[in-house]
Amino acid sequence: MADSFSSAKPGNTKQVKSSKGKSDIFTAHNRNVKKRAARDLEDENGQRHQTKDDLGAVSAADLHRSKRRMEEKVRMYNAMKRGEFVKRDDGFDDRGLVDFDRKWAQTQYNQDDSDLSDQSEDDDAQDANEIVEYTDEFGRLRKGTKKEVEKEERRSRIQAIANEDAEQFAAHPQMPTNVIYGDAVQHQAFNPDRTIAEQMAELVKKRDKSATPPPATHFDANAEIRTKGTAFYNFSHHATEREREMAELEKTRLETERIRKEKTAELQKQNSTQPVSTPAAPLNEDAKRFLDEFELPEREELRPT
Repeated sequence: MADSFSSAKPGNTKQVKSSKGKSDIFTAHNRNVKKRAARDLEDENGQRHQTKDDLGAVSAADLHRSKRRMEEKVRMYNAMKRGEFVKRDDGFDDRGLVDFDRKWAQTQYNQDDSDLSDQSEDDDAQDANEIVEYTDEFGRLRKGTKKEVEKEERRSRIQAIANEDAEQFAAHPQMPTNVIYGDAVQHQAFNPDRTIAEQMAELVKKRDKSATPPPATHFDANAEIRTKGTAFYNFSHHATEREREMAELEKTRLETERIRKEKTAELQKQNSTQPVSTPAAPLNEDAKRFLDEFELPEREELRPT
């Protein structure tokens, strides 16, 4: 083996050429490193606007979702300004970074100062300090100023919104109120038709229930601008007074009919006592011809008796 290596001529040795196209761990570089370095040099807090060409076409669903989200933010911001924004029980809430309670208090304080400084708004201040009666959350009738009433209503509204949010965003569901404890027999399981029978009975009640008659409404002559006749009679809208007027009118009508009948009977009696005149007999043929010849008028003496 040693002789073979020693017998080899130095001029016949060949050097192995490395391939330039093949990259190794010593020669290969990270791709796009220059672009990333240039991006790192840019201001991270700088605002960059993107056009439609950069974003591409936006679907109608995305636009509608964005619009709905913006409307929700507007409603939430208005609620915060009115003082109706309630934080969670744990004190953590990422929906707002502004202390709107303090902002609302400052607004109210400035508004009170402006009311005191402006003489033209004294009437409004007096109305706000007017004592009125209101019902609190426990159903008690209390007295206070209008400003206190508005504050109480705002507090009740905020509490109601907080309760709704607590129920909606609760981590654990609420305990059901219709839980049966102890030994119990669900008798409804043995009578499945009971629910259907109750529903049918309810339908029968609705069908047989008589309709409530509407309130009695009468003609109101004062509501119409027109000329009334001589025989017009304006009845009262009160039920008792109206019945009395109608009874008097009926009594007057019967009295008028009775007097008319008496007068008619009296006239007929007078006409029956007077002598009735008999009609004259017709003229004979000779008398008619004589009168026609001389064109004389008819006379009573020429008529035969």
